[in-house]
Amino acid sequence: MWLIIMFFYMILIFNFSCLIFLNFKNHFLLMLISLEFLVLSLFLLMNLYLNYLNFDFIILIYYLGLIVCESVLGLSMIVMIMRIYGNDYLNSFMLMKW
Repeated sequence: MWLIIMFFYMILIFNFSCLIFLNFKNHFLLMLISLEFLVLSLFLLMNLYLNYLNFDFIILIYYLGLIVCESVLGLSMIVMIMRIYGNDYLNSFMLMKW
């Protein structure tokens, strides 16, 4: 019974993080934070599922490595954007200038 409750909580967190990602599309930092919550909820769902099926957790170690690489790339992008443009508003600059 607790497995079903935890599964629904993780799905709820996933849906809320998707809504936050779509709502805060003006700030780059808030988008990165919502993506981290999204990835964290997927990690917890995978952990719950693999624990229920008694599988190996080595795939979670690889997934955590990918999460760390994604967050480092996002933080380096935000540092670069802050140095060039001075803020993290997405509407103050265009990614593809003609």
